[in-house]
Amino acid sequence: MKIYHYNEKTHEYVWEGIAEPNIDEPGQFIIPENSTDIAPPQVQANQAAVFSNGEWNVVADYRQMEFFNKETHERLLIENLGETPGSEYTPIQPGKYDIWDVNTNEWTVSLEAVRAGIIKEIKDEAYDLITENYDLPKQMNINSLQGYSEQERTDMWAFINSIREQSKNKVTEVNNITSKDQLLNYNIDFEK
Repeated sequence: MKIYHYNEKTHEYVWEGIAEPNIDEPGQFIIPENSTDIAPPQVQANQAAVFSNGEWNVVADYRQMEFFNKETHERLLIENLGETPGSEYTPIQPGKYDIWDVNTNEWTVSLEAVRAGIIKEIKDEAYDLITENYDLPKQMNINSLQGYSEQERTDMWAFINSIREQSKNKVTEVNNITSKDQLLNYNIDFEK
């Protein structure tokens, strides 16, 4: 007699086996724990058969699959049997500047999304360069703190103003680019 084994914790179908005859009761078979003689239903992709209350049920099975929020690009990893992503998620991984097109139901790249992304990167890079070289307390207090020479003050402001000017020029350049390909290949590196 065929028997069907299911996982002790999740109760999902794992494999088919043959029941051992019960030597104490001729014609009867031993059905071990976490097994049944009821055949599981056929399942499709991303489904699992789960035995519960004496019957098999088909449940969603997206475990270890990644989904991405269509608005925020946030990654969601499904970990549990029966857990499903909401309609705000897609299994298609977005590109860096992609936006979700509700009409075509796919990621697209718009010129303005690329432009906004690059401008944000430029500003973030400028901020990082400045704060890596001169932390905020030093920037805010260098003119009033003791122990800094006039040359240190001059060097700091020259560096900060140089990065700010480069940032401003890069933003202007990016705003004047009309080709998505040119924007995608734009070099945001600063001269230090």
